[in-house]
Amino acid sequence: MPGTFTHTFDTPTFKGTSTINTGLFIGGQWVDPVESQFIDVINPATGKVITKVAGGSKADVDKAVEAAKTAYKTAWGFKVHGRVRGQLLSKLADLIEQNLDEFAALESLNTGKVLSNAKNVDIGGSIQVLRYYAGWADKIQGKTIQTDENKLAYTRSEPYGVVSMLSWKIAPAIATGNTIVLKPSEITPLTALRFASLINEAGFPPGVINIVNGYGSTVGQAISEHHGIEKVAFTGSTLTGRRILKAAADSNLKDVTLELGGKSPTIIFDDADVEQALKWAVGGLFFNMGQMCTAGSRVFVQEGVYDKFLEHFTAAAKSMGESAGDPFAPGTAHGPQISQTQFDRVMAYIDSGKQDGAKVHIGGVRHGDEGYFIKPTVFTGVRPDMKIVREEIFGPVGVVIKFKTEEEVIQLANDTIYGLASHIFTENTSRALRVAHAIESGSVWQCEEYRNHVIAMDKENGNRVAEDMARLWGIPGFGDLRKENERLREERNNAWAENEELKRQVDKLRNAERERVPTRRVGRGDIVGFGLNGVTILRTSLMPHTTKLAVADFAYNAGGWGSDRHVRLVGDTTGDGLADIIGFGDSGVLVSRNNEDYFSPSTLVLGDFGLTEGWSVSNHVRYVSDLRNKGYVDIIGFGNGGVLVSLNNGDGTYAPTRCVLNDFGFLAGGWRLVGNGDGTFAAPRTVINGHFTYSGGGWKVDKHPRMLGDLTGDGRADIVGFGSAGVSVMLSNGDGTFQEPKLAVKDFGAVAGCWQAFTWQLGMEMGLSKPQDSLSETSDTTLEGGELTNILVLLPI
Repeated sequence: MPGTFTHTFDTPTFKGTSTINTGLFIGGQWVDPVESQFIDVINPATGKVITKVAGGSKADVDKAVEAAKTAYKTAWGFKVHGRVRGQLLSKLADLIEQNLDEFAALESLNTGKVLSNAKNVDIGGSIQVLRYYAGWADKIQGKTIQTDENKLAYTRSEPYGVVSMLSWKIAPAIATGNTIVLKPSEITPLTALRFASLINEAGFPPGVINIVNGYGSTVGQAISEHHGIEKVAFTGSTLTGRRILKAAADSNLKDVTLELGGKSPTIIFDDADVEQALKWAVGGLFFNMGQMCTAGSRVFVQEGVYDKFLEHFTAAAKSMGESAGDPFAPGTAHGPQISQTQFDRVMAYIDSGKQDGAKVHIGGVRHGDEGYFIKPTVFTGVRPDMKIVREEIFGPVGVVIKFKTEEEVIQLANDTIYGLASHIFTENTSRALRVAHAIESGSVWQCEEYRNHVIAMDKENGNRVAEDMARLWGIPGFGDLRKENERLREERNNAWAENEELKRQVDKLRNAERERVPTRRVGRGDIVGFGLNGVTILRTSLMPHTTKLAVADFAYNAGGWGSDRHVRLVGDTTGDGLADIIGFGDSGVLVSRNNEDYFSPSTLVLGDFGLTEGWSVSNHVRYVSDLRNKGYVDIIGFGNGGVLVSLNNGDGTYAPTRCVLNDFGFLAGGWRLVGNGDGTFAAPRTVINGHFTYSGGGWKVDKHPRMLGDLTGDGRADIVGFGSAGVSVMLSNGDGTFQEPKLAVKDFGAVAGCWQAFTWQLGMEMGLSKPQDSLSETSDTTLEGGELTNILVLLPI
């Protein structure tokens, strides 16, 4: 049975005891994790361990999804009237309110938030949200569509089924009839575990709400790619949001709602009430120690009131810093950062600002010797290109910038990739609305006074790339948590390959001149072509589909790059979720890093695997793969001496190569490697005799590539061979053996359409699990159970 944790609070603001279960809550019961992993929970005010909680794994997520699915089909969804769902939500809100002080104390202990804020904002706000959506639960409606008198057309609003939400989003998800698999933050799980103890008491059927603690790289990843979860809602960093989107796309194309980062502008005009603007600006930047997605971390002040505002703003920041300390102590107004990692991140940004020449007007140092406290920090004298101006810091750090005109401040405010929120201070309502319409952000607050006359405008289509991608508040939230079945089916069946414009482009590509044919690779769902002029990208995620020259490196006429001499691959070398370009040339391994919108010029990352190191294209194979499940690729070489591996250091650089297996030299064949998960491999063993060998069916290294890939989405690596007749596949049995080979598609054969292995280097990204979503020409030949009609996304660019 899972353990429990008891903490006695003896503080000036709260005295009492709290006992919570530290296990996983699945199917209405507390259970131990399958793999017996545990996570330290830290008090950020002291840096000391509070307790340990269970850490889940993929196996635990599987159990939770199964429990949620069973509950949805038998005891929730359409089985329960909306009125009953509302009553249960109201009961849950009542139970939390009865234990309000205990919840607030646990939140302060675990997060470092000032107790009054934890009580009134976090816990109190959660209670309000539960009650708000309880009132909506029985008011969900569909639509009827006018037709002739002999027909009836209508839509029915339906739950998704099993969804994964963050804590406060439970309310709309439950109100709309979904069941939930909740992953609390591994840093702050205590209140979620205490919340779990109230679920049965409130009367919810077992499995409606399931809670699985764990790290994002394990539990979060398992949730994002789980085929049994129909929707994921996430609030957090843009980087993690990208990974969730990718995992969702690579699994069951689940719906995703993301609320990501921000770098919100606070704009103060000459006619603003400086005293009131000051109160909003201080709270907007330093509330919750700056750990808010809507934090107004860029403060623009018109020159007429700049000096006055800066003087008072500095004094307020200084006062807040002097009141930093124990979150439970009376008079404390500023707590610690949430974790050591976040503390280090914020301090790195402060150091960056200093190094870039910005002036530290106040703060810029840690507070005290214990815990993760940082004094409120204000920079002046900044430039638009500085990291502290452009990037989300998520800490008590802001910049104050002087401006002259309305036009100037609009341009400055919009000079960002973010667009979550903005704040405008002026007594001129016409100007407030004019500027609000010009600012590119999802929400705009125009504040004339501190406590009232606040104009809040929500722009329904005002979202930017790296910020809020959906809203779950209010009535629009139901649209994110219900689906209209027919519309959803149409979206899923309308594959982008059926687009007429795209078909015309494909035909044009296939009929193009085929002299000195370029290499093609697949990365992050895009088509990458290595041609005469450089690397060209065809974005499959954008419509209309157009090619774009990404980087001039790795071209045939750049440094002697040729398909017969050099290998190019794609892979994530830094763990940022983006596919970088990797080239194996004369001097070694070069990488051109992906910067989202462009690629950096190539840099040498490793001297090994170069042609001058004895590696030749005809005798040796280079490959990239994430050998340790770290999120970034390592480099593998199969040479005369055996298998060599260069491990990624985690920052895009590579350690020197080392031999991990003496077998698999150029003269050894017919073997299968089993990875140990740490960059080494188990002893090789023969699993296939005859097939895909030099003597099997005329297979030759210089003519016929052989690769691995998960072709059926079962998580197993299958064997793919490109031969004279076409593409043959051997599906994995899951035990290290393989099925007999079958012809999967006749295209890409050495005699089909001039496809020649020595001129066309075929590439397939490891782990391709959705072959039916690709863009190859469809063949009538299918593979039973595998549906390998379109197995590659490879076209000449």
